[in-house]
Amino acid sequence: MIDGKLYLAGGWRIRPPIPTRSLLIYDPGTDRWRRGANMPTLSACSVAGVIRRRLYVLTACDGHSGFRKSLHVYDPDRNAWSRLRDARHAHADAAVGVIGGKLYVAGGGEWGKPTPALEVYDPGTNR
Repeated sequence: MIDGKLYLAGGWRIRPPIPTRSLLIYDPGTDRWRRGANMPTLSACSVAGVIRRRLYVLTACDGHSGFRKSLHVYDPDRNAWSRLRDARHAHADAAVGVIGGKLYVAGGGEWGKPTPALEVYDPGTNR
């Protein structure tokens, strides 16, 4: 959540079964959904976290062959996405947490194999 609003980035469509690029924002104060800027890429099997009012999304599935390691950040003040440094591993359906201003991504997998990796992204250094 950012400023009391819930952000829903990407996900799977049912028909056709491909990821989406959508960003939906729910405001519980008005009980309304609105659209934000579309993500730069199709995005599913993803994890997300909020650091200093920015939404970080690590995409693992884009609907094409293979798995992705794409990290993007959304700035709600500009309603805009930026591409960041890729992760080292694909983390489809991983666990995620924000600790001390850093994004921690653990596990997940690709091609039915678990990813036994913990990666930590630091927005201060883009590493």
